[in-house]
Amino acid sequence: MTAVSVVIPAHRLDHWLDEAVASVLDSTGSAPEVVVVLNGIADVESRDWMGSPRLILLHSAESLGPTRAMIRGVQAATGDFISRLDADDRMRPERIAVQLEYLASRPETPLVGTAVGRITERGEPAGAIRMPTGDDVRSHLVLSNTVTHSSVLMRRSALEAVGGYDPALAQMEDYDLILRLAQLGPIAVLADELTEYRLHPGQISKGARPTGAHIDKVLAERRQLGAAIGLSRAGVAARNALWRAAQFSRYWGITRPGHEY
Repeated sequence: MTAVSVVIPAHRLDHWLDEAVASVLDSTGSAPEVVVVLNGIADVESRDWMGSPRLILLHSAESLGPTRAMIRGVQAATGDFISRLDADDRMRPERIAVQLEYLASRPETPLVGTAVGRITERGEPAGAIRMPTGDDVRSHLVLSNTVTHSSVLMRRSALEAVGGYDPALAQMEDYDLILRLAQLGPIAVLADELTEYRLHPGQISKGARPTGAHIDKVLAERRQLGAAIGLSRAGVAARNALWRAAQFSRYWGITRPGHEY
């Protein structure tokens, strides 16, 4: 079994996806498997990386949505550890090796993310994303989703223990999963910027709706995590009220997502 499988869901074939795959294949200190899920792409053009022996290519002409695409990728992956990379992002060559070393020394930790640097459409540095780092950021997770999905490496055993991604959620599936993993043990975020988050106009949107099943599920998991780490019910309720208000503010454009700052 391969040590690490990096799952990259993609809804288009372009040079950003080429860069994302290349950044994984160029990893140093490890040789991760790459699982590319082509999601809702009718015609698949050949790319140089498709010939890699470390690649698993999955294709669905029907749009699966981000959650089901990720689930399909995880099902096909052979690794003991599962990583995620967005199709327009990149990882630093040492990222997987550093994350593996961290988890090897901390068996109680189900997931480790990294600090994230922003890049422009052309791949040029554009500043860091402000985010908490450390060996246990769970108290921050009861405030908001402070772990970048595209930066995570998680134990497959932990992923299976919490039931994996929730197929009923079309939005906030990452936050929901991280909250459930956080109930197993500390969630770490490394201070080194080992993931590069690409800024481009296609990301400018209202994002997730401020009401619906995804909101209800996340609020419930926030309450569960608060109890697991010893926060008072009143304290969690106050945090949840603030978070719900923030979702409406973001959706209606009063505030911007954190990655834009």
